[in-house]
Amino acid sequence: VAKAMQVINLYNNMKTRITEISHSPSVITILDTLFSMPIFKSSDFVRYSKIKSTTVYRILKRLKEEKILQIIVPSAGRSSEVLVFSKLFDLIK
Repeated sequence: VAKAMQVINLYNNMKTRITEISHSPSVITILDTLFSMPIFKSSDFVRYSKIKSTTVYRILKRLKEEKILQIIVPSAGRSSEVLVFSKLFDLIK
């Protein structure tokens, strides 16, 4: 129960923070995608979220700048970078 409450609190905190960072009407979709995939390729995020790629890449860039997401495998050639939402990953591992 305590772990579930921590995840819910993180979700609510991130909803506020990502809204402030992105100013996007897609905040809930972005947040739900992050919470369903704490480790992901940026290209998979676009496909799964169904948000326009330009919007996704702009928001992912801001989330990396704000240290919400970290790169664990940089992009190389045609391969997308792999990112981690470490606050959630650390909670659920």
